[in-house]
Amino acid sequence: MATHNFQIFDSNSSNMTTDASYANDTTRINGAQNHTIADPYSFNKSVHQATMMATAIAQYMSNNGISCDDTNLNNLISALTQTFVAMGMITYGDRAAHGLFGAADVGRMSLCAPQRTPSPATYTASGNGNLLGQYHYREVLISGYKNLDGTYFVNGFAPADTRDPFDVSPQAQKVVITNLPIGDSGCIGRAIYRSAADGNVGAEKFCGAIMDNTTTAFTDNMVDSQLGTNMPKVQGTAIPADVPESNTTGSSLDVSQIMGGVSSATFAGAPVPKVGQQLQIPFSLFNNADVKNISSATSANLKTVSEYGYYRILDGSGFIDSPFPKLAYEDYHPFMMLVIPVDGTRVLQTAFSLYQCGDIKQRLVYSSTRATSWYPKFDDYSTSQHWCIYADGRQHQWGTFSCPVTITSPYGNIFQYKNFEINLPIKMENNNPNYSSYYYVPSIHISANSPGNLIPASPRWGEPNIYCF
Repeated sequence: MATHNFQIFDSNSSNMTTDASYANDTTRINGAQNHTIADPYSFNKSVHQATMMATAIAQYMSNNGISCDDTNLNNLISALTQTFVAMGMITYGDRAAHGLFGAADVGRMSLCAPQRTPSPATYTASGNGNLLGQYHYREVLISGYKNLDGTYFVNGFAPADTRDPFDVSPQAQKVVITNLPIGDSGCIGRAIYRSAADGNVGAEKFCGAIMDNTTTAFTDNMVDSQLGTNMPKVQGTAIPADVPESNTTGSSLDVSQIMGGVSSATFAGAPVPKVGQQLQIPFSLFNNADVKNISSATSANLKTVSEYGYYRILDGSGFIDSPFPKLAYEDYHPFMMLVIPVDGTRVLQTAFSLYQCGDIKQRLVYSSTRATSWYPKFDDYSTSQHWCIYADGRQHQWGTFSCPVTITSPYGNIFQYKNFEINLPIKMENNNPNYSSYYYVPSIHISANSPGNLIPASPRWGEPNIYCF
């Protein structure tokens, strides 16, 4: 859209007039009398304010690739609504599919294969430093994604194998580490673990971390007493003090998300999926840019939270369930909570479950005495896609979406499948008092580009029932 059509200029046809210009009597837009205080309700002031708003909206839509050249008002409203929906609720793939923790970029998420076992780096004693003796080192790849605010979400680790020979023997020196291994897609950093002087192999503890996948050099001068401390704070899985025991990287889907169940055949205790199964992808739509973790131990103090934003409740016990069905055998799940101020009163609004399989439920956890005015209207929960609408007009959607994945006959513990794409048509409710009409906003695109192997693995449970892509 040509945003310059809305610009306002001064009497010399230059310099767009700003709100600050109305604080004195030296600047007026065309038609206003000089040396006369501008009435905030005057025609010129009103035109100025309306034009500035129109310019901002036009620029916003232009920035997001939405054409506003159509002069039909309904078409413009529809285009603007879809823009706000796409940008306000669904910007990055990692905000849309909690069950798919892979490499995320704008508008798309790719399922990632597990990281390969990293190769040893090169360790050289150099200069003067704190290290004296013989040392073992281990390299660990870190998988996950980087949030918009610069923080990191970690979902797994790939440790290097143990090595019996000592890696380096400094004499009151530092250790210069070069040739650090680079991870595959989904690797967001590398951690370095080291033994104490003359320590045993396999007893390495955290020594340092590089939160990128490009740097290949690091200098270690940490004294033994500081090993296993000061790990970087991350979301998701914490970076451990000791070397992770196994490779837990790679995107994963629980086999319970394969519609129709699995065959009776198993391999190494893992059910073998049938040919041509359907995968159910859970998703929940909300802004995840500034999420903070709150443990259940502080749940009683949640009423005191006043900072606007989303909070991740790691244990849902002690909160009130939503009206949606909850089976007796289900545990309380982690969920997301939105905190907003309303008339000076702190309100904890409806949250979204972070449970990774099955239906994603919603619950009202706490609100102020004005709770009734914020209680959402919601669907009848008769399908796998759900919605709710708040008193202020905001809408959220969540649920599951099915996509066919072709799996050929299994051999060993490898299952072949074809690449697939998922487009999630988000069901949005029109502003209709009878809630009977809907339209769809194709806001999420998820794709999987895989070498074609599904490998049974178990990073989260005691038996192999997850398939890593």
